[in-house]
Amino acid sequence: MFNRLTYRFCETLGYLLCELAFKTNCRGPFAYVYRLGCWFYGQATDAGVRCGELVENSAFYRGQAEPFYIRRTR
Repeated sequence: MFNRLTYRFCETLGYLLCELAFKTNCRGPFAYVYRLGCWFYGQATDAGVRCGELVENSAFYRGQAEPFYIRRTR
Protein backbone atom coordinates (compact mmCIF):
# COMPACT_ATOMS: atom_id res chain seq x y z
CA MET A 1 0.00 0.00 0.00
CA PHE A 2 2.76 2.43 0.96
CA ASN A 3 4.81 1.59 -2.15
CA ARG A 4 1.81 2.18 -4.40
CA LEU A 5 1.17 5.57 -2.75
CA THR A 6 4.85 6.47 -3.11
CA TYR A 7 4.76 5.41 -6.76
CA ARG A 8 1.74 7.58 -7.58
CA PHE A 9 3.04 10.60 -5.65
CA CYS A 10 6.58 10.51 -7.06
CA GLU A 11 5.40 9.89 -10.62
CA THR A 12 3.02 12.85 -10.47
CA LEU A 13 5.56 15.15 -8.87
CA GLY A 14 8.27 14.10 -11.34
CA TYR A 15 5.94 14.76 -14.25
CA LEU A 16 4.96 18.20 -12.97
CA LEU A 17 8.54 19.27 -12.29
CA CYS A 18 9.82 18.07 -15.67
CA GLU A 19 6.96 19.79 -17.49
CA LEU A 20 7.67 23.03 -15.61
CA ALA A 21 11.31 22.83 -16.64
CA PHE A 22 10.39 22.17 -20.28
CA LYS A 23 7.99 25.12 -20.35
CA THR A 24 10.80 27.41 -19.19
CA ASN A 25 13.42 25.87 -21.54
CA CYS A 26 15.42 24.65 -18.50
CA ARG A 27 16.91 28.10 -17.95
CA GLY A 28 18.46 29.23 -14.70
CA PRO A 29 17.17 27.40 -11.64
CA PHE A 30 14.78 25.36 -13.77
CA ALA A 31 17.70 23.20 -14.90
CA TYR A 32 17.80 21.96 -11.30
CA VAL A 33 14.03 21.49 -11.34
CA TYR A 34 14.46 19.12 -14.27
CA ARG A 35 17.07 17.12 -12.36
CA LEU A 36 14.77 16.97 -9.36
CA GLY A 37 11.92 15.78 -11.57
CA CYS A 38 14.13 13.01 -12.97
CA TRP A 39 15.06 11.98 -9.43
CA PHE A 40 11.37 11.72 -8.52
CA TYR A 41 10.77 9.61 -11.64
CA GLY A 42 13.54 7.28 -10.46
CA GLN A 43 11.97 6.98 -7.03
CA ALA A 44 8.61 6.25 -8.67
CA THR A 45 10.15 3.48 -10.77
CA ASP A 46 11.69 1.82 -7.70
CA ALA A 47 8.43 1.98 -5.75
CA GLY A 48 6.42 0.81 -8.77
CA VAL A 49 8.56 -2.29 -9.17
CA ARG A 50 8.34 -3.08 -5.44
CA CYS A 51 4.53 -2.86 -5.35
CA GLY A 52 4.05 -4.77 -8.61
CA GLU A 53 2.61 -1.84 -10.56
CA LEU A 54 5.52 -1.96 -13.05
CA VAL A 55 6.88 -5.12 -14.67
CA GLU A 56 9.83 -5.78 -16.96
CA ASN A 57 9.14 -5.28 -20.65
CA SER A 58 9.91 -8.44 -22.63
CA ALA A 59 10.24 -6.36 -25.84
CA PHE A 60 13.08 -4.24 -24.38
CA TYR A 61 16.32 -4.17 -26.37
CA ARG A 62 19.21 -1.90 -25.47
CA GLY A 63 19.35 1.11 -27.79
CA GLN A 64 15.72 1.01 -28.91
CA ALA A 65 12.78 3.16 -27.88
CA GLU A 66 11.00 0.49 -25.79
CA PRO A 67 10.98 1.25 -22.04
CA PHE A 68 12.60 -1.21 -19.61
CA TYR A 69 9.56 -1.26 -17.31
CA ILE A 70 5.92 -1.06 -18.38
CA ARG A 71 2.69 -0.71 -16.50
CA ARG A 72 1.05 -4.00 -15.61
CA THR A 73 -2.09 -4.71 -17.64
CA ARG A 74 -5.12 -5.73 -15.66
